[in-house]
Amino acid sequence: MIVHYCFLISISFITAIGLMLWWHLGNTPSKQRHLYLDQSHQTPVGMLDFVVAFMIWLGVPSLIVGVLAATWQVTDFTLLDADQTNVIMFSMAVAQLLGCAAIVCLGIIRYGVIDWLFASKMPYHRQIILAAKTFCMVVPIVWGVQALLSLIVPYEHETLEQLSENFSVWTMLSTWLGAVGAAPLCEELIFRGVLQSWLHRICAPKHERDSISEFTGGWSLVTGQKDIDTKPAPIEVRRLFWWMPIMISSAVFALIHVGQGAAPIPLFLFAIGLGFVFRYTGSLIPCIALHFMLNAFTMFWLTLQLMFPLKDAL
Repeated sequence: MIVHYCFLISISFITAIGLMLWWHLGNTPSKQRHLYLDQSHQTPVGMLDFVVAFMIWLGVPSLIVGVLAATWQVTDFTLLDADQTNVIMFSMAVAQLLGCAAIVCLGIIRYGVIDWLFASKMPYHRQIILAAKTFCMVVPIVWGVQALLSLIVPYEHETLEQLSENFSVWTMLSTWLGAVGAAPLCEELIFRGVLQSWLHRICAPKHERDSISEFTGGWSLVTGQKDIDTKPAPIEVRRLFWWMPIMISSAVFALIHVGQGAAPIPLFLFAIGLGFVFRYTGSLIPCIALHFMLNAFTMFWLTLQLMFPLKDAL
């Protein structure tokens, strides 16, 4: 029970910090809260970029799994032993990282640079601090919703199941690499860096985008020109432009996790927090850090619980 009590204490501590941060945010002047939100950055991403990136992200791991299945001559993955499952999970994590590296290389080839993924005016250390603050503010809500939904629909996740059912050093390595190493980097690159960037482009006011390149991508010839005489959009329209990309990308992110019980609902809320951070900073660094914190926190306590079951029983 020691690990269990320590886990509850840590959650309570994080929740208390989160409540104080929400209170502080509510008392922060509006102009200060919008300091970075008003500094939108240009993005070259088109729909074609997202389609290609998504196919690479899913295709490379699928190819690796297919090769392993053919090598082992198996068609039913439920018949695999623990070591074979670990090999698949480890290989998929490495394949996802290689796929993301390929996506970054394609981005550099197409657009010359990738600094538009990290175009924040906020210093790096403040981006990490922002990720930690957002973790305290958002994650307790995600956990609370997940706990309530788990009473109705049991939570399912093959990574956690593999770690629980076949606990070993090899299993820890494969599951941690996938959940803590590959997932934050790859999913943030795909869903925030590519998808949300593209959605921000097509949801922007008409005078701020180049409709010709919305499909193929490319640097807009319109955004940034100062000689365009346009009236500012009504505040209601600006809010729609602002929130629509976050909501759509969060919904797609949640749909990817269908099959994990009721997890898509709390993950949708978590993705909104990630999308907000990306829109607030214009950088993937705090998004990756926030995603890493959630996955690492979950895996850390689950691993401790599995490592010291006898000690808890005492």
